[in-house]
Amino acid sequence: MLYLLLYLKRKEDVILRTPVENAIEWVSQELKRNPSANKLKLVDEASMKFNLNPLQGEALIRFMLGK
Repeated sequence: MLYLLLYLKRKEDVILRTPVENAIEWVSQELKRNPSANKLKLVDEASMKFNLNPLQGEALIRFMLGK
């Protein structure tokens, strides 16, 4: 039962986050797996995966390149 509650809480957290926040989290996880990955390519993939509009894509680029 506790596992189910934790799963639902995590799922709810993902739903409540903005698409940009979800994209940032995804790109960050991908960079942890492969630190030498191309950030711009990951940003492009995240933009499509999370259906970001052009302004959201720009925000993601600025955030990730600032890291």
